[in-house]
Amino acid sequence: MSEIEIRNLTKTFDIKGRTVHALKNISLSIGQGDIFGIIGMSGAGKSTLVRSINYLEKPTEGQVLIDGVDLADLTEKQLRKKRSDIGMIFQNFNLLEQKNVLDNICFPLEIAVLDESGAVVDVDVRPRLYSPGSEATSPIFSRLSTKSAISAAD
Repeated sequence: MSEIEIRNLTKTFDIKGRTVHALKNISLSIGQGDIFGIIGMSGAGKSTLVRSINYLEKPTEGQVLIDGVDLADLTEKQLRKKRSDIGMIFQNFNLLEQKNVLDNICFPLEIAVLDESGAVVDVDVRPRLYSPGSEATSPIFSRLSTKSAISAAD
């Protein structure tokens, strides 16, 4: 099974009373470890296709399956959770002007720190004041942030 499967994806926009087809009957499969590039002229629908992979852009027709799960079948809460597994790099970078380079890199890690219930953990709390859940997850987030090929835990 493919990690990402797109089936007969179509996306249309109504612009000034005219229907514009950004995507028309696109199908492709991307397996784990595959690297794909999407190339084309400006306005060809590349960004629309990429944004459809995590359902930031919902298709007019067709399916987007991630690990066999059709994103159209998910609730908004489930979709938000699924999106957290899909890293996105946008062409406009989405950098925060008030943050420096390091802060822009660290910001997604800061907002991703959630406890078991899904509540945001206060990342400014000192270790001696951690909840048991935060104490257990902090080293995990630290290890994952280094993107090591192998992680060992005890």
